Order: sequence, then structure tokens, then C-alpha cells
Amino acid sequence: MIKIASVTKKYDDFTAIENIDIEVADTSVFALTGFNGSGKTTLLNICAGIVKATSGVVLLDGKDAFDNNVERKSLFYISDNMFFPSTATILSSARYYSKHYPDFNFDIFNAVLEIFGISPRLSIKSLSKGMKKQAQLAIGFAAKPKYLLIDETFDGLDPHKRELLKKLVCDAPEAIHWLSALGVEFDKEEDGTMVTTHGGGTSRKRMHACKDYSGAEIMRVLRDEVQNRQIPVVDFT
Repeated sequence: MIKIASVTKKYDDFTAIENIDIEVADTSVFALTGFNGSGKTTLLNICAGIVKATSGVVLLDGKDAFDNNVERKSLFYISDNMFFPSTATILSSARYYSKHYPDFNFDIFNAVLEIFGISPRLSIKSLSKGMKKQAQLAIGFAAKPKYLLIDETFDGLDPHKRELLKKLVCDAPEAIHWLSALGVEFDKEEDGTMVTTHGGGTSRKRMHACKDYSGAEIMRVLRDEVQNRQIPVVDFT
């Protein structure tokens, strides 16, 4: 749980936020809304432990979030000033963050980039604002933190990419983890990125390959899982 208890932040005579009390339960999706300058980013910076509140405290699972490197590993913060190593590509940035997040999952990283249609080999400096946000989201999801904080979630994203992000937040991480747990082993390059191929009628590579699996074997695995979990099935025959 994230507990924000009577948090106030002042900059000299200016009060950015005052006496904020919020509790965010585990496994929930919580949104901060407000006008520009209302203090949303300030509050997120305090929750992330990089800014100290003037008074009050933010607790991550009962422990002070400020300057707490142990508890901070359970949290990933996507901000406009998110750090990327100099001359980095998206992939090398992911490798950098994987050293700090032991549960980092490159399958999730590659899958999210594929959904957005971005190559992991692109240079960070070459990315537009929206593409950079998408790269940040891919790394954030792949880090598999207990708490994922996102500032200006839809900033720079096209309308259809916003819908994709909503689906990713609510559905995709669990779906990708589910497929990995079932033993799906996608073909990969030597650097760990997924092999992609052209699908029928597509101009851009969008499909992942599993050369060690037959279609029948994949369907048997899915059939067994659907039956075991009693997942409703719509029959179109």
C-alpha cells in the first residue's frame, strides 16, 4: 500500500501541495487529475522518494519512501526527466534498468515495443516525444515493479496509442506473464530481442515466431489452460 499522510510541500513562500491524505491499495489503478500547476508532479516526486515533503510522509508498505533505496526497488517512476544513459538505444537503456530491477522481463519489454511498433535498436536521441514515452512505458512495464508511477501518462501519445496504453495497463502485463508461464518460447536474436516476421497482408513485421512449436501443440496447450481455468468460450461453428 502507498499511504500519503498529511503531505505538504513548500518552496519558500509558495505552497505546491498542502495536507494531502491518500491511500492507494495494492493491485489498484489510481489516477491523479487536476489543472496544470496543481501539484500532481510534485506529489509523484515525493511518492517516488526523490523530493522530501516539507511536512507529512509517504509510506511504501509502511516505510518512509524518501531516499530509501531498498523500498524504491519496488517502485518504478516514469517522468519527463526519466534517466537514460548517454548515446543509449532503447535496448541498452532496458539493459541498464534490468541491472537495478531483478525481475526485469525482456519478453514484456519486447512485446510492448512490438505493440507500439518501435524497434528496440533506435537511439533515444532520435525519438519523438511520443515515441520516447512509449519506450519509457516498455521499460517500466518490463521492470515488473509493485508500484508503477506515471507522470503525464498520455502526454505526446496519439489517440489510438492512448487506447493501446489503457489496454496495456489493465490487461497486457498479465497476459504476457501468463503466456510465459505456459512455456511459450519465442524465437529470439542473440541480443534477446524477439524475432518478428511479416503477417499475411501486412507491410510491417508484427508477428513473433515459435519454430519449435506446431500449431496443434499450441492449441492443445491453450485448450487445456482454458478448460482448467473454466474460461468462457464463444463457439462460432
